[in-house]
Amino acid sequence: MGVDSVKGRNVMKHGECLSDETLTDYLEGSLDPIVQVACEGHLIACDTCRGRLALFMRALQPAVTAEEEAAVESIAQSWNARYSRVLPIDKGWHRKRIVWYAVAASVLLLLVLGPGRMAVRWMNSTQPARELVQAMLEKDRPFEAQLAFERHLPRVRSAADEPGLDFDALSAEMSRRAASQYDLGRFKLIQKQFSEAITLLQEAARDPKAPAAVHNDLGVAYMEQALAENRPKAKEEFDRALELDPKFAPAVFNLSLFYDSEAMPDEANRQRILYLQLDSTSGWADEVRLNLRP
Repeated sequence: MGVDSVKGRNVMKHGECLSDETLTDYLEGSLDPIVQVACEGHLIACDTCRGRLALFMRALQPAVTAEEEAAVESIAQSWNARYSRVLPIDKGWHRKRIVWYAVAASVLLLLVLGPGRMAVRWMNSTQPARELVQAMLEKDRPFEAQLAFERHLPRVRSAADEPGLDFDALSAEMSRRAASQYDLGRFKLIQKQFSEAITLLQEAARDPKAPAAVHNDLGVAYMEQALAENRPKAKEEFDRALELDPKFAPAVFNLSLFYDSEAMPDEANRQRILYLQLDSTSGWADEVRLNLRP
């Protein structure tokens, strides 16, 4: 699994082992977060790359204290208990166990040394799919509208500037992480696959316990699909989000955009004033102020 650069961003090559350069960048924490997530998925499944990673990590600090050795033993026991039923025990298992010890020990040392702190994340094969979606949103803002839990970014992706991501590989990682309908819907929405996103988010929203975030993101999907028949549905979902949580700022932000598109400037302005009462310090608030009419 090599890495190319497209528009200044790293892109994973699916189906290949990690290069030495990629492993080094991974340990240094300099990879694109999306590429890092794909690396983590590959490392969990690939003994060869995991062993090479162990060698690189051990090179940073070969000494292991008694305390670290005890922690490593605890990690190894957890690993054995978790995977003894699914991994064949053969003559090579003892060697693989030693490699895993080296990896675990080196991870602990990296936590002490500082560089490569993110390297420990690949050890955890049960990270929720939601973290993968959040990592995507950390690097790319696909819409003017605000998705739930989305950190503000000043740039909105244009049609001619699609992110250089291997969505096939990321889709496989979503499946491995047992993504919920909500997370899969957000994943499809980020790709601007609106029909699939709406279907998944509608299913998530049917749950009586669905929170404001689900309805907000379904509203964004309706609004961004730009079909006339779905525009009233977008407002309904934003309103529903605010019924569930009157202080849910993303829905207020999105209602201001909705009213702008409906040529209702007074109502849009009212929503912006309300937004600033809920959030006055974020980048989203700065955007609201720029569009606020006196």
